[in-house]
Amino acid sequence: MGQAHWLKAKKAPNSGPAPQPESCQNCRCNHPEGKLSYGVIASNSGLNLQAFAERAHIPVAFTMHGLSAMPVDHPVSLCMVGMHGTVEANRAMMNADLII
Repeated sequence: MGQAHWLKAKKAPNSGPAPQPESCQNCRCNHPEGKLSYGVIASNSGLNLQAFAERAHIPVAFTMHGLSAMPVDHPVSLCMVGMHGTVEANRAMMNADLII
């Protein structure tokens, strides 16, 4: 049985070379935020994300299922986000222009 017409891959038009990060002035965000959930735990990526957040100086908030992804008392940690979370974590999430 053949694929449905909407499942077939479409070719992207050739628009030239991809822009280089140093040439893209609009790619910078002012308020990045990390949001760690159960996927971080399931993929065993907590230490990698902790190192990334430390190097990039990105504050990190946790969902309830992601609380054990990295230490909650870590300097970049804002604790839990959501109804049972902290005011700081919820404000940071509302004001973020990039959520990782």
